Amino acid sequence: MPTVKALQFEKHLQQEPLAPAYALVGEDRGLVSMCVSLLKHAVETPDMPGSMTTDLEDPPDPPEVFDELHTQPFMGMAGVRLVIVREGADFVSRHGERIEAYLEHPAGSGVLVLCCEKLDGRLKAAKALKSGAVIVNCEKVRWGDAKGWIVAAARREGKALAPEAASALIEAVGPNLTALGEELEKLVLYVGDEPQITERDVDEIVPQSRSNTVFELSDAIARGDVPGALRTAEDLLLHGEGPEGIVGFLAYRMRALWQTRRLLQKGLATREISRSVGMPEWAVEKASRAVRDLPEAWFAREVAMLAEADVELKSTSLPAREHATWLSAFLVRLCQPRRRPLRGRSSGRTPR
Repeated sequence: MPTVKALQFEKHLQQEPLAPAYALVGEDRGLVSMCVSLLKHAVETPDMPGSMTTDLEDPPDPPEVFDELHTQPFMGMAGVRLVIVREGADFVSRHGERIEAYLEHPAGSGVLVLCCEKLDGRLKAAKALKSGAVIVNCEKVRWGDAKGWIVAAARREGKALAPEAASALIEAVGPNLTALGEELEKLVLYVGDEPQITERDVDEIVPQSRSNTVFELSDAIARGDVPGALRTAEDLLLHGEGPEGIVGFLAYRMRALWQTRRLLQKGLATREISRSVGMPEWAVEKASRAVRDLPEAWFAREVAMLAEADVELKSTSLPAREHATWLSAFLVRLCQPRRRPLRGRSSGRTPR
């Protein structure tokens, strides 16, 4: 069975028949909720009047799940029994043999949905799911994917989202689809009958506090300002941002700063640079002061370190109590003087 990205799941459901089981794997609850809604919409159609959804919030016992899956639709009507297990990872670890047996002989009119923050690949049941179910990747989306998603979401609402507006919206909110959707709703109401949402609309409606904070962090790194970077990172952590999100933003931002520097050297005006790199004009003006004299080698080094840190965070489970320590050590390395040669690996791993 295939692995599908959450943002491509709607298209997958339109093109493929329903599978006997789906595992929604990832920590982005907004993506998980979106995929659950898409599955409900796929079975609750006029041509399947016997469909029924059972949504189990608490950890269920196997009979609650498998008996429901094998129950025929009401009065023999066409339909599907959709059974959603919200604590899917726990259910897989405790009842793996039952899941394996079900996938070998699935119910003809039942669809099992397991919502799993993580799926332990060492378990036999996890391997059975990878071969007998559709795995939907619900990890947090990257910045570029979020931009495509919000533009498409605006189009479904009958609005054109200008490229500068999409960039400004993501800079302000981050690649959080739930938050982006909420802000888009406000913008749609705000512009009324206007066909397009502009950057000015975003500036007037969407709070810029998060955007300003993450811009301050990248600018502090560009200046080599260790105390300033650590203070700003602490604010982000206190407001619920995790190391993965901060590193992801910095990688996105560092590439934009690198491109900004190159365009500055070519003599382009602020407005032209803004269009090219997808940053608000005020952000370009602020960045110009920090990056104009930075060498190419510095940017290459920063991007390489951020890429390695991103891989490290995705391949290890960092306890919440270690977030501040890990991030502080990593930021100190990012803020190293721009001409000092690197020693050792570029990882953000905390020194011992």
